[in-house]
Amino acid sequence: MHDNVSSIPSDGCSVLTGPSSISNYNGRVRKDYVENGGKWYHYRTQTSTYNDYDISSYTCIDVQQLNSYAVYQPFLYAVAFGLFLVVLALVIKTVKGFLYGI
Repeated sequence: MHDNVSSIPSDGCSVLTGPSSISNYNGRVRKDYVENGGKWYHYRTQTSTYNDYDISSYTCIDVQQLNSYAVYQPFLYAVAFGLFLVVLALVIKTVKGFLYGI
């Protein structure tokens, strides 16, 4: 259930700049990305004309670990477990019906 981050480069330093925005710094180039529906889209590129961007105070993140819908994950696991229990109960009831119905 991780986000689709295929448009964000793995080199450089990626920094969360908001709840649904990331900036990737690589030398003199800064690329900004926004998230929509679990997919990240490139929307702007900025280039510094004089020096590399100073990223010494930023905390770089691993973009492969982004999960915009992590809040729903426990609910989905609970629904899957509930469905498993229902199917298991139906299988047991069916097997009992075959064994004792004869």
